[in-house]
Amino acid sequence: MSIQERIKKIEPYFCGMQVDNVGNEQIIYVMVHFLNDKWSIVHDTQQKYSVTVGHDYDPNGKLIHYFCGNIEIGFDTIFDAIDYNIDKNETQEKRAILFKEKVLELQSLFEDEDIPLSALKKIEFKVKKKKNKQEPQSVEDVVENIMDENNDEE
Repeated sequence: MSIQERIKKIEPYFCGMQVDNVGNEQIIYVMVHFLNDKWSIVHDTQQKYSVTVGHDYDPNGKLIHYFCGNIEIGFDTIFDAIDYNIDKNETQEKRAILFKEKVLELQSLFEDEDIPLSALKKIEFKVKKKKNKQEPQSVEDVVENIMDENNDEE
């Protein structure tokens, strides 16, 4: 992928890029601004990609992260590190939203007085690591199945 394509891919976050001579080395800097202030640099970025990551503020007070490395590691490595951080932060954001949705769903179940306490006590959370070809069940379906099992036992 060309540099222009890499920049276009991160366009909403891209602030600038430069190559500087530091001593006898050329250093690449790519500056990005994460749109969500809660986003952060993933802790293993520097080790995983052999880049240096830092931050500073632009004249308007906007937090700018910069990814830099020796020109020998190449632009792709720096852009890979940026992509990695964007992907990880987007995933974390989606997980947080999903968590809130599921908590509200669960809260509504516990507030429903038509569901017996014995059924609520049997709610279990199981996650299969392998892909399951079945459609995932809603919490209501799981509770209904538990209630059906209770009725069968009685």
